[in-house]
Amino acid sequence: MQAVTGGQAMWQIETDRGVKVLYRLPQGRERLTVMHAVLEQMAEGGLRRTNRLIHTRHGAPLVTDGLDGYGLVDWLPGRPADLTNRDELQLVAGALGDVHRIGATGGIGRPARDCDFWLAGIDEHGLGRSFTLYRSLALAPTAAAAQGDFGRFFLAYATEFEQKMRYGLACFDEQEVTQLVAAARSSGQVGHGDWREEHLLIDERGRLAIIGWKKCGWLLPSVELAEFLRYLAMRTGGWSADAAQAALAAYQERRVLALEEKRLLIALLRLPVEFWSTVAGYYRYGYEKMAMIAALKQAVAQEAERSLYRKALAEYLQIEEGGDGRYGVAL
Repeated sequence: MQAVTGGQAMWQIETDRGVKVLYRLPQGRERLTVMHAVLEQMAEGGLRRTNRLIHTRHGAPLVTDGLDGYGLVDWLPGRPADLTNRDELQLVAGALGDVHRIGATGGIGRPARDCDFWLAGIDEHGLGRSFTLYRSLALAPTAAAAQGDFGRFFLAYATEFEQKMRYGLACFDEQEVTQLVAAARSSGQVGHGDWREEHLLIDERGRLAIIGWKKCGWLLPSVELAEFLRYLAMRTGGWSADAAQAALAAYQERRVLALEEKRLLIALLRLPVEFWSTVAGYYRYGYEKMAMIAALKQAVAQEAERSLYRKALAEYLQIEEGGDGRYGVAL
């Protein structure tokens, strides 16, 4: 038995039934229970190339030690999907459609993670406190020398991007979002929760295996799809509407987006998340300064490109922006 390279509390085990991986989730007993239910739901729906939990000789899907959980899964060989490769992009986007389609059939109904950041409309009072906090940190005399370029660059664009965030939130149709949330909760809609290439493995036969289900559980498909499209832009170096349209086409071959889901998707993509997540990463989490400066400058430099990207996707999905910023059907 040997520790998995780069893994945390994960061990690779050679057995007479192939290579397995044992991993431990601290405080993760409930999380593994949800993960097991979701993976069984996926298997029943035909999605079987996943790291399903192997049952013990007593029929249990996991072993617990207090609140900690231990799971054993098959080792799935493969390399991370190449999102710059159009065929592989469409393969993983189609698989996300499969996950969401199958995920509406099980009625698990357990929350996966805190998606309410997106769903309930971000609390505007909370946002206002955050904006005020970041400005005060940037202006603090004792921090100014240490912050250097980051604080100055942030303050130069803070008002513009605060207005963009507030306007973006005003574009949400709260009644429509509330109805989507209620329908998803009622059906027990689940998703993967961490759709990145390191969890999307392509083997030598070109088959896709999906791992990394630790964050799976209840969420809105439009939310996970929006997060994937943002991640795709980050990983491929720009806001390519062509790549996003290819991903959406592959997704909708497996699961067609409802009109309300399309409108929510475009509204989510309007929010300047890249700018504010970088600011939060610097001030709240202490990420490395030079990397954060580069990321913040990139977010500002790509803002016009991001706006054109969103408009191109809205046109592709036949969603029209109204005078109040809300989205309707393009006639």
